[in-house]
Amino acid sequence: MSKKNRLAFTLIELVVVILILGIIATVAVPRVVRSTSNAAESAIKQDLASIRSAIELYASDHNGTFPGAVSGGTGFDPGTEAGFKGQLLNYTNAAGAVSTAKATTHPFGPYLRKPFPKAPAGPNSGVDTIKMETAGTLLTGGDESTAWRYDTTTGEFIMNSDDFASDGVTKYDQY
Repeated sequence: MSKKNRLAFTLIELVVVILILGIIATVAVPRVVRSTSNAAESAIKQDLASIRSAIELYASDHNGTFPGAVSGGTGFDPGTEAGFKGQLLNYTNAAGAVSTAKATTHPFGPYLRKPFPKAPAGPNSGVDTIKMETAGTLLTGGDESTAWRYDTTTGEFIMNSDDFASDGVTKYDQY
């Protein structure tokens, strides 16, 4: 058969191309999935480090009182998510009262410069809700109705998830 008359691929050529694409996909897809999971775990660790640093800095400025433990004023009640976030994201005075503007009466903060982070993985991925606690005991994930858990008595802050990290041993709430 001359080259002029040949207009299409043969069946063998198509099978070889499909086989090569299948081999490439078999090698590439697990790497992409693994890198995505590693990126989410890195984001969790970074978010936790930032929030925990903000909590410690707030406590240092407020005589050992953790954010959310005392009233931040109207709409920022103690033991509430709004109170906790308000005291980290705004300016505060020594008593913890919140203000959106820095003034001599509100010299502290804000402790987080960006909006409160959303959970990058787990059952509540993309959510920034917090389960507020006052038990003073070691927190663990589990109810997974919120993205994060925080204890106003101890200042402990964790991701609220029993999902396992990529190592298959560590749970997100253990970071």
